[in-house]
Amino acid sequence: MRYLLSACAALTLSGCVGSFDIPADKLPTANLAQLCGAVMAGRQTANFPLVDRASAELERRNLFTQPELAGIVLGTARPGMSEQAGLCAWGYYWRDVNSTTTAGGTNKQYVFGDGRFIETRYLYTRNGRVTATQP
Repeated sequence: MRYLLSACAALTLSGCVGSFDIPADKLPTANLAQLCGAVMAGRQTANFPLVDRASAELERRNLFTQPELAGIVLGTARPGMSEQAGLCAWGYYWRDVNSTTTAGGTNKQYVFGDGRFIETRYLYTRNGRVTATQP
């Protein structure tokens, strides 16, 4: 299911993207994945009112810092962001996650895209913080 949603959002197929268009009265009840997906879909389809509505709701919930919110709106995950902010910036729909737990903490590698139709990207985190992205 996550792969399908990622593919829909990345390819901006009209039937898929429409499902992320959250009416203003439904924003308070939308979950984090829906809000992040709406920001990404709005960016990709130049539906800036949708980006504005969804990012305003994220800001209202006080889940992210201002620099993290800016990264989410731009679709840019950066080292130092919270893991949730990095996932939100990239649409919150990953294909795979590889996790390693050691005495020093938990490292995760999130895999986005399929490598064939959608460029494969990686988001690396350690103990809840983004440490690197590729590419």
